[in-house]
Amino acid sequence: MYSKEKVIIRQYPKAVFFYPTFLVSLFTMIFINAGFPSNGITGAIFCIAFGFNFLVVAIEFTKNLFINMIIGFTTMIFCGLWLRGIYPDLFGRLLALITNVELTMSDDFYSFMTFIFAATFIFIIIEARFEYCEITSNELIVHSGLFADVKRYPSPSLRYEQSINDVFESMLLRSGRLKLFISGEKEPFILDNVPFIKRKFAALDDILSRTEVKVVDNKSA
Repeated sequence: MYSKEKVIIRQYPKAVFFYPTFLVSLFTMIFINAGFPSNGITGAIFCIAFGFNFLVVAIEFTKNLFINMIIGFTTMIFCGLWLRGIYPDLFGRLLALITNVELTMSDDFYSFMTFIFAATFIFIIIEARFEYCEITSNELIVHSGLFADVKRYPSPSLRYEQSINDVFESMLLRSGRLKLFISGEKEPFILDNVPFIKRKFAALDDILSRTEVKVVDNKSA
């Protein structure tokens, strides 16, 4: 159960979904410094992680697209098995072609990529400290920067809805989009890439279900 007096909601840029590549780069750098050699296996792992992250950031994998990808991948497997019966040496040639590709990077490459990702994530975290929404049972406060004006709205009339459009983004950070419909505003206030969106939504349900009422006791003299 949620019993907080306020809910802090922050949105993040899509760059945060590159954290698997950052972790691969970090652990590879640690292993290399511990004495393990940099070879084609470490390079292949890094390239696969980076390629996956790039697809996640570049394409919005909706549920329909995700289902179509599964169907297409299954179809490719059956077509591959069918072709294997016709051309028995086809998979052997493809495997030999893939294994001949050398994806070997230098030790400095992994150190440089780790530094770049770490610096980027630090800047993202710092920026998110100053751009966020603060919601209490009576008020919505929008902070939009270090020197920006703070906007305040009454929260009892606030409407909100969540949507999870990207399957992979939801898998990586349980993230989604949160729309805040503010009374008096024509357009909703949209927060994209909110991590753990379902927890935030549940916290909003709890805190906005409570309304602070101030009772004044007027006693006659």
